[in-house]
Amino acid sequence: MISVIIPAYNHENFIEKTLQPLLKNTDIFKQIIIIDDCSLDRTANIADKLAAIHRQITIIRKRENRGVVDSLNMGLSHVTERFVYLCASDDIPDPAGIRLLSDRLHENMDLNFILGNSLYNTFNLFQTRSKETHAWQSGL
Repeated sequence: MISVIIPAYNHENFIEKTLQPLLKNTDIFKQIIIIDDCSLDRTANIADKLAAIHRQITIIRKRENRGVVDSLNMGLSHVTERFVYLCASDDIPDPAGIRLLSDRLHENMDLNFILGNSLYNTFNLFQTRSKETHAWQSGL
């Protein structure tokens, strides 16, 4: 149903925590694409180990650091599912938000995009960004 794109650069301390909620919801997230932007730490190695265990993870290692927009575009070119979920490599998807996302998509497959909950790690303090989920449908 959903492909996840995760641009990653030097987030060895976060990448596994980012992936955990996604991997617990493989009925929703059929494809997880991690684009390593020439990380200087162990980000790619950690992602490789998880990809060896979880078949829905694909790792793309870039040959030169070109930034997050280039990584997102590269990820989009590999998407196989109808919907795309963009996730920063230091964000932690909110499990309740994931369920709500799935429910909203099942209720209305004509949605163009949904924005919603995400947890993120700032200086090792977990905070909630938003308690709202917004859905948009094109009038076209």
